[in-house]
Amino acid sequence: MATDEREIVERVTLATPDGTLCPEAVGWSRQPLHDAALPGPRGRRKRWDYWCVQSEEGALQITCADLDWVGLVEVAYVELASGRVARASAVVPLSLGLRLPDALGAADVRFRAPHLSVAIREEARGTRLTARARTLAGPIEADVLVHRPPGEESLNVVVPWSERRYQLTSKHVARPAEGSVRALGRARRIDPERDGFGCLDFGRGVWPRDVTWNWGAAAARVEGARVGLQLGGQWTDGTGATENGVLLDGRLEKIGAPLVWRYDRRDFTRPWSVRDEAGDVALTFTPIVLRRSRVELGLARSLLHWGLGRWRGTVRAHGRTLSIDGALGWAEEHVARW
Repeated sequence: MATDEREIVERVTLATPDGTLCPEAVGWSRQPLHDAALPGPRGRRKRWDYWCVQSEEGALQITCADLDWVGLVEVAYVELASGRVARASAVVPLSLGLRLPDALGAADVRFRAPHLSVAIREEARGTRLTARARTLAGPIEADVLVHRPPGEESLNVVVPWSERRYQLTSKHVARPAEGSVRALGRARRIDPERDGFGCLDFGRGVWPRDVTWNWGAAAARVEGARVGLQLGGQWTDGTGATENGVLLDGRLEKIGAPLVWRYDRRDFTRPWSVRDEAGDVALTFTPIVLRRSRVELGLARSLLHWGLGRWRGTVRAHGRTLSIDGALGWAEEHVARW
């Protein structure tokens, strides 16, 4: 699956001192190579680190987001068998006390509130995620190491809406994860050799007022190989960039073609279809658990439909056709005015 997008192989700066997009930053890379400092006044800048750690029992979600004038921190656990969700969140005026680095892994991310604490720090073997939260469904306690195998690649793309509106997205999918999560009254072990996988969405950019996106991801072992799917849609339309790729044992193949997402917005629990015109991607996602999250923060609001479920179908990548049969992952639609 060829792509016409430019591959970046050296370190590059995302934005100029006046906050406009550096032309040489536009493209994609197999490793995080962007200095994503965002100069300029408060307003349209967005920064976030989102982690999801999955196993066959469910998914741990950790979100740290700085929207310039307000911050949001959330810890949640979604149980696959029962559909139950435990979650706690904190709104941070002016994002005070919430500092997200300009480059991936450049500094620890820490946040503490009376009912919620999060720490994200880089270690020699990978990224350590620790979280504690008091929720209406009981406490959450998590200590997980998301491994970074030697030579592990990721999908790093700059999406250019204009010279003043742009986003760096860095997606790290299907990294082996190990550790423990206690939530919904039970302790769970995360096993990196079996079903434990971690995914990072690192985002830094200057956004337009209104946006809609689709995001899907999956991780599984297929014919003895570690396979990760990274799939996006809508928000990149017309920019010349896509955020689509397949990771096979930590090696990336970029998908240059845009993907067509079809799903029923009246019933998000029905199967979703994700395809490209050439037939290289032919996937169906069936939700098992659906989270609906509405956020109202003054002038900003968002509506998220996020499903945890199974991916099935085929993807042609790395010189072979990969058969995806029940890979655990998620798909979402996010509509925001911010």
